[in-house]
Amino acid sequence: MEEYDLVDQIYNGDFLLSHIDRPYFPDGWETMGGNLSTTWEWLGSSEGPRAISINHPNGPRASIVQSVDVPILAGVNQRWEFQILLESNPAGVMSYLKIYLGNIAQKVSTIYPTGEPQLISKIFTTPAGTGAIRVEVGVIGNGQLIIHEVRAYRLYPLRSLKLDDQGQVYVKHVESIGQIQRPVSVRIVQPLPLPVDFKATITEDIRNLTPLRDGVRIYDSNSNLIESTPEGAIKIQMASRRFVTTEESVTAGSVELYSSSKDVSELTIYSCAIKNRGSTPVIIHLEISPDEVNWVADCKDLELVPGQLEVLVPQLFLRYFRVSYRASNATPLTIWFQAQC
Repeated sequence: MEEYDLVDQIYNGDFLLSHIDRPYFPDGWETMGGNLSTTWEWLGSSEGPRAISINHPNGPRASIVQSVDVPILAGVNQRWEFQILLESNPAGVMSYLKIYLGNIAQKVSTIYPTGEPQLISKIFTTPAGTGAIRVEVGVIGNGQLIIHEVRAYRLYPLRSLKLDDQGQVYVKHVESIGQIQRPVSVRIVQPLPLPVDFKATITEDIRNLTPLRDGVRIYDSNSNLIESTPEGAIKIQMASRRFVTTEESVTAGSVELYSSSKDVSELTIYSCAIKNRGSTPVIIHLEISPDEVNWVADCKDLELVPGQLEVLVPQLFLRYFRVSYRASNATPLTIWFQAQC
């Protein structure tokens, strides 16, 4: 059996390269969040090794995220492993790894790094609609987070395959399917018969057509008959609604935190459900925003007791909304977002 070496798919995940127009920070990475007291420092020398330090004495979460122009190309039903090498000072500062699966979903993991460099690994499968992946690593608690390296490996399929514009595996020959280790969606390119329209002029005299005994059949481009009512109205089958769902596991603490924001501008109906999976009450409320920068509360604070599931729906409309949560002690939550469009 042919063997393959795993190849790191993240550009500049070791932070060695700098951009010609921005020599003070590694190329392909951006800073996100924080406040005036948050600082990002590029550690090490140009010969390596290098790392990024996020000094976070207080305030909202702060992170580094891959630039939008260097995403990781991915497809549907691929298995990936993400590895991050990081440490915190003091040990156990609440941190997180967020993986953006295109514009359809996010995977968020809460991390408590040790005081020494620690390798953390997460494995997942890309859902339908995934065309690219971006990664964000950040700190929530007060302290210092040092990120030494970020790596991503495609575990399946191992061989790099061409994707079409829908993110499906594209093969030109049937024999190529032997490279795939389990069934996936494929498109086979081969000659297909072309329909030919034949037209001729009828010179023979025919009787006059009447709607009571004669009719006309109309076919679509796939040779399917278009149905009509006896009165002549065309029957139209309405497309069914599309269902969207995401699930996010987070940990509430003494600092107010937020779920990932949701763009609801093209959704017909949507809501979110929050379940307290811990032993401490959690305070939650919804926030809405026109631009993902300026946020305002959409409802009053609600107390979520241990084991309780609460469903929230925004009362006012703006393009984005998110869930705010906090607790006196570290408490795990599950947040579901579901919508129809």
